[in-house]
Amino acid sequence: MKKGLIHVYTGAGKGKTTAAMGLALRAAGCGYQVKIFQFCKGRPSGELNMLQKLDRIELHRDECGSTKFSWDMNAEEKAEWIDAQQMLFDDACEAACDPDCDLVILDEALGAVHAGALQLSQLLYLMSHKYKGTELVITGRDAPEQLIQAADYVTEMRAVRHPYEQGIDARRGIEF
Repeated sequence: MKKGLIHVYTGAGKGKTTAAMGLALRAAGCGYQVKIFQFCKGRPSGELNMLQKLDRIELHRDECGSTKFSWDMNAEEKAEWIDAQQMLFDDACEAACDPDCDLVILDEALGAVHAGALQLSQLLYLMSHKYKGTELVITGRDAPEQLIQAADYVTEMRAVRHPYEQGIDARRGIEF
């Protein structure tokens, strides 16, 4: 790619990760090298099974391995989790500055910001210092205005109706 642009997929609706994974498949299908970094996600999900089979896609999660939500962690667990999110972010920065990496996805990085594991300033710094040819995608709810202004693409997923409102839990293969 000649010029890598910056995408933000945000909003309260379903589809942020799905859109990012779709872009990863499209890019890999065109011969691009893709690296995905998933923050705040320790539980298994359907896309992992397929993405790990593809040669041009590398998937990275934190080494902490916690399946708890950050708000359910005790102080020790949360400190370990925050350290793991920071290490994952450092790896993502390295990938985004690598001229051989065409697409870098920071899935649920905004969740890590809202949970106190990353700082908005870190994302903004990465956005302005990534390799010029690397496409960068950041996903998560409630994107701050500074992030929105710094991005080239901003897509907001808006929930109009969701089965959760009728008491239907997240379903394997559809929501995860």
